[in-house]
Amino acid sequence: MVTNQYIFNIKQKKIIRRQIKIVNLSGITINLKNENELLLHVHGEHDFLLKTESRKVLVDTLKILFIKN
Repeated sequence: MVTNQYIFNIKQKKIIRRQIKIVNLSGITINLKNENELLLHVHGEHDFLLKTESRKVLVDTLKILFIKN
């Protein structure tokens, strides 16, 4: 789940496993072999491997939100 300030990793629609401030993103690596995977690099934290069927939309959204923040 993505808001205007955070990326949330939610388990079973109730438990927040991790939250990442969008301003703390330091980069995104796209897996060219798997179109559903991307790696979010987070300043001062562990990187976050993310699997999504809407990778392009997510990356475009994160770019816009990062610039706004």
